[in-house]
Amino acid sequence: MQKGEIVLLELTGRELESGKVFETSNAEVAKKEGVFSETARYAPNPVVVGKGRMIQGVEEELLKMNVGEEKKIILEPSMAFGDRKPELVGIVPLKEFTARKLQPFPGLIVDVNGNAGRVQSVSGGRVRVDFNSDLAGKTVEYELKIVKKLETPVEKAKAIMGKLLGLKLEELEAEFKAEGGELEIELPESIEKMKEIILMKQFLKKELAEDIPEAKKISFKGTPVIEGPAGPDHSAEQEGHSHEGHDHSHEGYEHAHKH
Repeated sequence: MQKGEIVLLELTGRELESGKVFETSNAEVAKKEGVFSETARYAPNPVVVGKGRMIQGVEEELLKMNVGEEKKIILEPSMAFGDRKPELVGIVPLKEFTARKLQPFPGLIVDVNGNAGRVQSVSGGRVRVDFNSDLAGKTVEYELKIVKKLETPVEKAKAIMGKLLGLKLEELEAEFKAEGGELEIELPESIEKMKEIILMKQFLKKELAEDIPEAKKISFKGTPVIEGPAGPDHSAEQEGHSHEGHDHSHEGYEHAHKH
């Protein structure tokens, strides 16, 4: 595969030592391993090859693979989720939790100043919290399969939007039209009625522009997109069309992204 190409990737990640599955795009695997969730989206994931959004070991292997190829790889921590860092284990006063009406206990996942961590111990009014990834310091195994390479702007837009909205392709009822470097999208009425529709369109437009550079102009029918400070200007286009411009605000599509 080449950098910038978008593929549909099936993957299953396990902790090598325990064999525990920590992510999978396959519903049958999830059920078999006892990690199935009714709210999860099980489908091949759209991945932009070589964008640095996934862990280093997976990124490097994708560049060596072909469409239809399956591969099993073992990654040391340095090529996966990194080594454990002692400096990411800290002490938080218990009063910070009680002020938020939380009773911490070992194993509880907490948010401290926007950082997710796991409580290790509670003693003497002090709470020890580990902010390392649960997979830090662990050797992992991945099963990878490139199902398909997406070729057209419409194929790419459908896959990316489906992932961002948490929908399978058959559940995404949006209409797409691509012609002469322009990509026009019409969202279903159920989404257009959402209160956050303008912000949602801003986000979707920036992601699509980042990942589909051949789409020189991206627009939405219906509620117009109002560009924020990151856009090329701060005004809304007429007739429900939005101006060009993008930034990279989403760090990745897989659990295997960098942390």
